[in-house]
Amino acid sequence: HNVGNGRWATRDCRTCHGPDSILVASFTLGDRVPGGLRPDWVENPGAGLSGEISLAGGSAYFLPSTSDEGYYVLGLDGIEWVDLLGLLMFLGIVTGVSVHGFVRFVAHRRWGVPHRPTRRVKLYDAYDRIWHWLQAGSILMLLFTGLIIHKPHFFGMFSFAYVVQVHNVLGFILLINAALALFYTVASGTIKRFFPDPDSFFARTFEQAMFYTRGIFAGEEHPMQKTPQSRLNPLQQVTYLAIINILLPAQVVTGFLMWGMQYWPQLAEALGGLPVLAPLHTFLAWAFATFIVMHIYLTTTGETPLSGIKSMVTGWEDVEINEESSNTSEKEASHV
Repeated sequence: HNVGNGRWATRDCRTCHGPDSILVASFTLGDRVPGGLRPDWVENPGAGLSGEISLAGGSAYFLPSTSDEGYYVLGLDGIEWVDLLGLLMFLGIVTGVSVHGFVRFVAHRRWGVPHRPTRRVKLYDAYDRIWHWLQAGSILMLLFTGLIIHKPHFFGMFSFAYVVQVHNVLGFILLINAALALFYTVASGTIKRFFPDPDSFFARTFEQAMFYTRGIFAGEEHPMQKTPQSRLNPLQQVTYLAIINILLPAQVVTGFLMWGMQYWPQLAEALGGLPVLAPLHTFLAWAFATFIVMHIYLTTTGETPLSGIKSMVTGWEDVEINEESSNTSEKEASHV
């Protein structure tokens, strides 16, 4: 990072990025401590160092602190409560879907799964499927590489510098893919599927919530009929709107500013610099990981546990025919 050059430069990133960073290595202030009294810094503006003076074995040591100095070093500095909050959020969802899935399994074993007539519907075109898997793969790899950057001492088999480069490339792939998807959905008009109907939103949201919390265990039919034009229920629409308009932009902006820290330091510093951007980026990553767990689980609530994933591979899904779908088909036929 142009901190040192020539014979003082280091090629090993873990020299600074990691819990054993030389940036926080202790050094001896004195090999004797007269009277066992802890020394203090002489008051001189600009001459003090951020850290802690400790006594051990009759000697005085200084323990530097990059965070107290106002720096944030990736792999070294981390805010514990950010990771704790993110982990609790992640484990909470994992526990919730595990309990929900277990109760579904027990209920279906006890009362059986009702068999309803279905029809094969083309729900996803080629672009939808390519975009989905490219985006999903990018996010999963970003989470994995980001974890290595955040906790490099747990992944000693990976090159820190190489993982950072891969993380940056994946970030730009995610950004470009999202921009192309926005253009495609706006140009094709399919963006309308993300916006809930305001007239029936609350009633349909309540109906959908009751299905997930009660009806799905009793084998009731799904309250919403999937069609190519209407594939998302109200709860999904609200979730995706939050991801598209809040979570994804915030993650992209914080990541972009962290990447460009050496190119446009004033811009990043105006938003708090790495001490603000890095913890926020980390917490948003936890939120993405939590969403993925919920998203994968909800794909199992279709006609069969694997029907949702299969439909995103082939584009076709066997959708159950209920009363609402029959009425819709009749209306479509009458219009024709």
